[in-house]
Amino acid sequence: MMIGTHHFTEERVVSDFIDLFREGLSLIYGRPGSGKTSLMLYIFGSVLKRRTLWVSLYETREQIARETAALGLNADNVDVVDLVAVSPKEALVDAVVDRIHRYDALVVDGVNALGSHREISAVLHRMARNVPITVIGERDLKESPLAYVADNIVEVTHVLKGSGQYRYIRVLKSRGRSPTVPALGLIIGRSVVLVPPKVRRMSDEVLSLDMDRVRFPRGAENFVSLLTGNIPWMRGVGMGKGSRVAVEFSDVGALRPMILLGGAFRGRKLVVTEYVDALKAVCGDCFDIMRIDPALLKYEANLSELLRGVHRYDLVVVTGAERLDEERAGWVMDSISSVNWYSSLCLTYWNGKSVPEEIFDWIVRVEPGTLEVVKAPLPFPWRQMHISTTNNEVTLDYD
Repeated sequence: MMIGTHHFTEERVVSDFIDLFREGLSLIYGRPGSGKTSLMLYIFGSVLKRRTLWVSLYETREQIARETAALGLNADNVDVVDLVAVSPKEALVDAVVDRIHRYDALVVDGVNALGSHREISAVLHRMARNVPITVIGERDLKESPLAYVADNIVEVTHVLKGSGQYRYIRVLKSRGRSPTVPALGLIIGRSVVLVPPKVRRMSDEVLSLDMDRVRFPRGAENFVSLLTGNIPWMRGVGMGKGSRVAVEFSDVGALRPMILLGGAFRGRKLVVTEYVDALKAVCGDCFDIMRIDPALLKYEANLSELLRGVHRYDLVVVTGAERLDEERAGWVMDSISSVNWYSSLCLTYWNGKSVPEEIFDWIVRVEPGTLEVVKAPLPFPWRQMHISTTNNEVTLDYD
């Protein structure tokens, strides 16, 4: 994908990971509940969309169907064979041999039920030369017979911290490929999202302002052109698409001009907040609004709900970021960027809470009547400006 002159290598990271399952024998393992089955249902059902034979040794066909529906996935191309109530070793071979010629991929879910049968590993290894096979396990299988013959080994971990819930994917082995796939984040809720590490989506294309809603003093043409990206030799000084912005304030009254200024950016804009009525009173229909208490974004279900709705916006604002620590704030922004390559992101911090500078491109501090640019991606010629509102217009001035 190209935006401006930047090629987003993070998207390539995700595609390289998914490509692992297009051929050969892959082994994916992790503790129960880490998300292995959901991840594979997503990859084979929604991404690869190959006609897949899914042999389940631990879950019934009905359980898999419920999980697929809960994830919002369409897995019509996945046929489930339920071997929960039979002797797994012989039944697996019979089920696969009798059916595999009709499919383009095979998934064996619950390989631990087979014990350490070397002959099963050998059979799967031979079959994987003709059809890609993925085997899912529920414990450390690095020393198992399968690990020695597998072309790819993937580990999924699930970590609970005070700041929130985190899932990680690590590629431990990939035969014949360069190690270009680092650890990925994984979010499972009402959808499945792969989160590349350190997602950066900045573009030379600058978010433009609706000049009918923003006023500047006479003689400020260069200033206006700079903010709106109209000076070719200073491209990128304005707020480029994909920028990450922190707004720091200690007086609620100072937010009114910032809200109106944010509403003056062109494009579709979303605010994630619990203060819906207050925002509408200030800005009317400047923004679409999603009612979520930002403190609840530490939970995967709420973050997943947010990700289902941000894909079509040019600017996403999350209020109340002071309730998230640096790790969670970065995780939330990376997650949004993973489903929307174009969106610029803004988090607001209230009451003097420390802003984690490293994760933002811009930091703006707002006090009544004053807007100060604390951090900018390039040397910014006007660090402090006067900001005020008249009706629904914003006036920006500088000394």
